[in-house]
Amino acid sequence: SITYTNPARLILYGHNPYSTKIKVLLQGSWISQDSMRTDLRTYGLLPSSQPYNYAPYHYQGVEERVAFSEGICDWVLVELRSSPDSVVERRAGLLRYDGIVLDTNEKTGIYFNTEPGEYYIAIYHRNHLPVLSKFPAYIPGDTLYDFTDTVSFPVYCNCEINVDSATSAMISGDLTHDGQLKYSGSSNDRSLVLQKILSIVGGTSITATTTGYHQEDLNMNGQVKYSGTGNDPSLIIQNIVYLTGSNAITGVFNGCVPTGSFKRPQRPFLCG
Repeated sequence: SITYTNPARLILYGHNPYSTKIKVLLQGSWISQDSMRTDLRTYGLLPSSQPYNYAPYHYQGVEERVAFSEGICDWVLVELRSSPDSVVERRAGLLRYDGIVLDTNEKTGIYFNTEPGEYYIAIYHRNHLPVLSKFPAYIPGDTLYDFTDTVSFPVYCNCEINVDSATSAMISGDLTHDGQLKYSGSSNDRSLVLQKILSIVGGTSITATTTGYHQEDLNMNGQVKYSGTGNDPSLIIQNIVYLTGSNAITGVFNGCVPTGSFKRPQRPFLCG
């Protein structure tokens, strides 16, 4: 697996690592153009180690950050792909309030150790549908790949949502990690919000809330809330209605980014 902690001290295999500049916004934490809430950092809830070591990500990288500067929103997982479904390398990075992806040293850009060339860029977040570039980009390069501007930087099929007339963002609400937004029926995303609350506070009240770093916190304000103003499940149904054009609560929106898999062994990326 890929391991990485300190970009200032690297043991290299074949060539120098290089940073890739990426910008992306999360709908769940979006406030206004180029701005996301940073409540998880403000309340001290961000984990010091990358949080993608469980299904379906199974990423075993050791990226970590003991203290986070103001402006950090959350962790993201970035993939370079040689084709839309073939992963070459993966890295976890930090997402700043303005959408800029940072490495664990909080410098702009995220480091990779694969050969220079053209790669599709995929980004995962723990409660959003993934996003993928429509075309490969040459890496390394000085160009910022801006997923918020789908005119200049097209995305694969319909994998983002318009949060205003000029800005696109990753789609919030996929808590089951099955590539769908589903509000009702079996394996729906909504019910996981209530299950998380009740598993922590007990009882059966749908008005109960809980705080913490939980994927069920879709608006990323540090609180999981099932009912009332600003509740988390409302974002799921709002997205389904907007993206499908149907008001039915049984509607389903299917994400379109293909699952990536490694077609060859990953290159070692070790550091001390």
